[in-house]
Amino acid sequence: MKKNTLIAIFGAVLVACASCSDEVPPIPASELYTREFVKAFGVMSPSQDWNAASRGTVIVTTDAPARVQVSAKIRGKNYLLANYSDVSGTRDIRFDIPKGVKEVTVHCGNESVKTTLGGKVSFANAGRTIPGTGSTEITAEICEQKDWWVIPMLNATIFRRKMPEGVYNADREGVNVDFVMKFAKNDIIVRPLSWQTNQTNQFGFFYLDENDQPVHCPIYDMDKTTEFTDQNVLGYAPAETRVLKIENYEEDADFMQCLADNGVTSKIWDYWGAKYNVLDLSAQDNFNTVCSGLDDHNMTMACRQYLEMKGIKHDSNMDIDHRFNYVYRWKITGETKYNAPVGDSSYQPGMPGGMNIVVGKGFEIVYTVFNPDFANAKGFGGNNNMLANVTMNDDNYPALVTKGINVHIEDISREYGAYIKRSDGRYLYSMSSLNEKNRWAPKEGAQRTVSYGGIMDYDPKDMEIVEGKKAFRAVTWLGSKYNWRYMSFEDGVVPETEYNNSSCDFDMQDFVFVLDGVDVDDPIDEVIDPEKPKPIKWLIACEDLGNKDDFDFNDVVYEVEYVAGEKTAKITPLAAGGTLEAYLMRNDEIISREWHSYFGASSNQMVNTNSNGGPGETFTIDVPEDFSISSPAGADGYRDNMGGFHLRVIDNDGKDERTITPPGVGEAPQMILIFQPEGKPWRWPLERHSIGIAFDGFQKWMEDGIFDANTEGGNWSENHNESHVIKR
Repeated sequence: MKKNTLIAIFGAVLVACASCSDEVPPIPASELYTREFVKAFGVMSPSQDWNAASRGTVIVTTDAPARVQVSAKIRGKNYLLANYSDVSGTRDIRFDIPKGVKEVTVHCGNESVKTTLGGKVSFANAGRTIPGTGSTEITAEICEQKDWWVIPMLNATIFRRKMPEGVYNADREGVNVDFVMKFAKNDIIVRPLSWQTNQTNQFGFFYLDENDQPVHCPIYDMDKTTEFTDQNVLGYAPAETRVLKIENYEEDADFMQCLADNGVTSKIWDYWGAKYNVLDLSAQDNFNTVCSGLDDHNMTMACRQYLEMKGIKHDSNMDIDHRFNYVYRWKITGETKYNAPVGDSSYQPGMPGGMNIVVGKGFEIVYTVFNPDFANAKGFGGNNNMLANVTMNDDNYPALVTKGINVHIEDISREYGAYIKRSDGRYLYSMSSLNEKNRWAPKEGAQRTVSYGGIMDYDPKDMEIVEGKKAFRAVTWLGSKYNWRYMSFEDGVVPETEYNNSSCDFDMQDFVFVLDGVDVDDPIDEVIDPEKPKPIKWLIACEDLGNKDDFDFNDVVYEVEYVAGEKTAKITPLAAGGTLEAYLMRNDEIISREWHSYFGASSNQMVNTNSNGGPGETFTIDVPEDFSISSPAGADGYRDNMGGFHLRVIDNDGKDERTITPPGVGEAPQMILIFQPEGKPWRWPLERHSIGIAFDGFQKWMEDGIFDANTEGGNWSENHNESHVIKR
């Protein structure tokens, strides 16, 4: 090769190399987004997958082809997770479930079984009866004497602390509304406690027939012409009140030992140089008043033990081991002293500041012995409710003697509700869907701000009708002291339009019972939400990279409603905050129209990010039976995460396209998947309002990756800052 040719080639190479050194490859938009995200929020948890869903499984065995459903109760609401038809033999049933939820209910035919995730459930030979067939007999009779209860009035009226008179009580903590029950035993005892009504109501249980119509099984009637009259069932019994005085109780070894045996503490206190063995009742203010401490179980048992140890007998007709043979009060007859303010121990040497102690030499036990002769017992009937009128500080301190009604339920495979029938012929049910009229409830965020006789209630202007829902008429709850299962009814008028506290109190305690013999620790004896579980809903919120410093996650927002085992999923567009042409895709195929068109808008218009105009047009897509929106281990990129959904975004000039995909684990997100609790749909941030400002919990969730839908506060997306989100 000639020399000048070599020089020419070498020069060309140099020119080319010089050209290369001047060109810097552009940084991908996703990398720029990641840099800005980290700058705004910091480094995310390396395990963060930005997905509130996980994959759950139960192993189900059936003896014949059957429909199997899986539901989960999440903070009082029932959600349908799976609905598989023709399940036969043994099969894994898979479904998406919010993170933090560990227990589900599996339904097959007429059976429902609770299990934990990964559990095995067999419906083989389960006898899945058709509702309305088989034995339905329910019988009732007055209990025998050995099953009568003598209930101290403070314990009988403890329900009034849970369900105070004259206010809205349907949303009290621990109260179940809208319920049916399953029983593990054929026999229970229904003990009427109280009613405040001018109706002579009939009470009973019901079940639904094959047409979902209630079949009534009456067991008790307030009408005095029937077998189960108020005169026959409960009343005040003749009683004798006795007083036992204990002197120098700090030296009475027997009495002090009874206290110690039952967990009542005594201590040696130094009071101005004098040593006293005193009762440690410092947490109970005003202990010297007549009724303070009366509901203290340990003191009651200590008093009973002392009386029996001293040979003080009750009526010979009563069983020595019968619960509540005695009703007690006690009174310290010595001197009560209060200490100096907290932190100042100079007033009474040797004692911490701020404590209330009892120092004395006298103690009285007042106890009532009941005669089981009911011949002259005063009953409750119509509006004559003595129990409801007894105050907590009643010096007479009466007690309720209730015989109770033994109820025999032949078929305990069914679910039963409870009802009352008013004297005007109207039925009021524990299952709200069977009731008449409207359901009233406090508006979201409403607080009890109005006082009625010292009891706080909602302002009437904060109450509203819940669209499409019938009135609550019954509630059930467990008593905090003795774990009694209470059940009560509201029989008042439900207003059509205007709510006011005076004429529609909804205190849910017009007619009160205790269900005795229901084992509250047995999962079969459970209170069940009768409303059919609703399909679970998820929300996916996306950023389209229109601005690198914009983290409002409102560019494309949509809801996904899907139940495992079904072949379709519903997509509801909720917002279009981007001004670029966008399409929803799944597994690299376009499955939507241009996104803005679902709201009747053009691609350069923002929709539902400065104000809310309602959801867009819902559309349905076909999905496989095992479709999942969770992030399973070993997911194949965006094709497995968040249902395989992703976006195609096109610039305004139509020349540049990019794909927005679900993030990998530990990556900056352009898509997040959120669980939407019923009644608390997610409110996405307003335009140019950062998600970190709109939701205080977002930062913590980003850092620790922990999501727990079943725990109060465990779902960060429920707790928004009102001024930074769409008022959906």
